[in-house]
Amino acid sequence: MCSNLDITVVDPSQVLLNRIPNIGINKVRGNLPDNLGLDSNLRFGYIHLREVLHHVVGHNVEDSRELVAKSLRALSSHLDDNGYIMIHEIFYEGYIIPPLSRTLIFYLLDIQQNIKIPINSKEFLKGLRVCFYTRDEFKSLLASCGYKLMEYKIEYWANNWKKNALLINNWGRMMYIAKKL
Repeated sequence: MCSNLDITVVDPSQVLLNRIPNIGINKVRGNLPDNLGLDSNLRFGYIHLREVLHHVVGHNVEDSRELVAKSLRALSSHLDDNGYIMIHEIFYEGYIIPPLSRTLIFYLLDIQQNIKIPINSKEFLKGLRVCFYTRDEFKSLLASCGYKLMEYKIEYWANNWKKNALLINNWGRMMYIAKKL
């Protein structure tokens, strides 16, 4: 089908890498930001991340943001000069203060981990740690890490009781296509 493509998948889970059936795909165990497991000289024309960066978390929101920035810079070093990075991410934005919902979710998960009392919702899984960003924060992160935004699309999700409980004004998926400067 696309025999001239050279595809590499990087994932921290060997179990998930083993599920990739195509033997022609390079499977590398690695994680962002410091241990991609790739040769430092390896370059790609396209790098795609689908709902990955909100799982790159630190001890607090600011640490998490810095780890995402570090991850974007690490990925840039593996991108061809004319290459593109394509990023699908989830966004949550509060009403008056857009980052409020993100912060609420981050610390609710943190509290759940510390007191070992589960929040009965499929989104609040035991052991889960995430840090979501608003659309503006994410655009700012891309720019500060040396990327030029080429294309941007959003998909809004429908309203429900969880959206209201977490003080969310807008939520959904965002997709960015960017080039490094």
